[in-house]
Amino acid sequence: MKLTELTKITDEKIKENEGKVVFSFYELNVKYNLSKEEQEIFLKYAKTRLNNLGYTVYLEGDKYFYKEKFYDLTPQEKLVAIREKNNS
Repeated sequence: MKLTELTKITDEKIKENEGKVVFSFYELNVKYNLSKEEQEIFLKYAKTRLNNLGYTVYLEGDKYFYKEKFYDLTPQEKLVAIREKNNS
């Protein structure tokens, strides 16, 4: 997967929901058919990109706060990014 493809996928996810971006196990394994190594690269890139855009990024095993509730990342969630209202 090329860097331009990763950027496009990330941008599409942001358009879907600007406040909360989620990359699922299904998307990475089935939809995009990424190997484990490609998934690691993708998640690293997505985390860096989303951090730079003002998101707080959570990966497997993390807990996060969204809309007044605490959540644990489920096994189906590979990455969750939350954008605070005051971030730009």
